[in-house]
Amino acid sequence: MPWFGSSQKKLLADGETAKADVVTSEPTHHVVEQGAILQLKQRTWKLLLRVHPPNQPDFDVKVDQRLDSWRLPWRGNVVDVVYDADDHSHAMLDPRVSASPPRPEWLSDPGTGTTIPKAKRAVAEAHAASDDHRADLELAASYYAEGALYDFEYQELRRRILGLPLVDPRPAIARALGPQASGAFFRSAADGHEIPLGSPDADKAVVAMTDRITRLEQLADRHDRGSISDAEFDAQKDKLLRST
Repeated sequence: MPWFGSSQKKLLADGETAKADVVTSEPTHHVVEQGAILQLKQRTWKLLLRVHPPNQPDFDVKVDQRLDSWRLPWRGNVVDVVYDADDHSHAMLDPRVSASPPRPEWLSDPGTGTTIPKAKRAVAEAHAASDDHRADLELAASYYAEGALYDFEYQELRRRILGLPLVDPRPAIARALGPQASGAFFRSAADGHEIPLGSPDADKAVVAMTDRITRLEQLADRHDRGSISDAEFDAQKDKLLRST
C-alpha cells in the first residue's frame, strides 16, 4: 500500500467514490524501490482524470499519485477514484480497488534498464503500427526511451495497448525441453523468467546448453549497452558457440 499523508487519509475516510476516465497519464522518475533496482515497488504518475460523480456534472482533476508498479494507469482506462464532494481539486485513485490485471507470479526480478537499441526498436515499432495503436505506442515508447518506464512496465503497457494475452512462458519452455523438465528452474538472464531444467540428475548436456544460452544472453545485453564493441561481441560469441 502506498504511503498516504493526512489529507489522503481524510479523503479515504470521508470522500465520495466514482468512476473516472484517464484523459492523460505521464510516468515520472519518482520511484520507490526495495533493495536493488530490480525490485521496483511503486512509481508516481501525473494524471488528468475526468470524474463521473453519480447524478452530478462531470469534472476534470489533476492527480499526482504514487501507485504500485503493476497498476500502470493509461489514457483511455476507466479507474475508480475517491474525491472531495466539496472541493473537486482533491481526488485520488482508490487504492482499495485491486489493480487489474494482477502482476503475474512468474514475473519476478524483471529487467529494468533501457538501452538505445531497445528504445530504437520500440520507437520503430510504434511508427509502423496501425492507426488504432500508433499514438499510444509512440507515447509509451517515448517514455521508455527517456527512461521513465522500466522494461517490464513498457512491455506490459505495450501488451495492454495491443490487446495481447498475458501468457506464462514456462509451460511452453517445459514442453520444448521435454522429459528433462521435472520441476527445477533456471532463471533467464534476458528477462528473469524461470526456465525449467530438470532434476539434480538431469543430463549434464542440457545444463551446459542452458548455461551457454544464458551466457550468450548476457553477452548480447553487454553489447546492447555499449560496454563491448562489435568486434569483441563477435569474438566472444564465436568462442561461446565453439565451446563444448
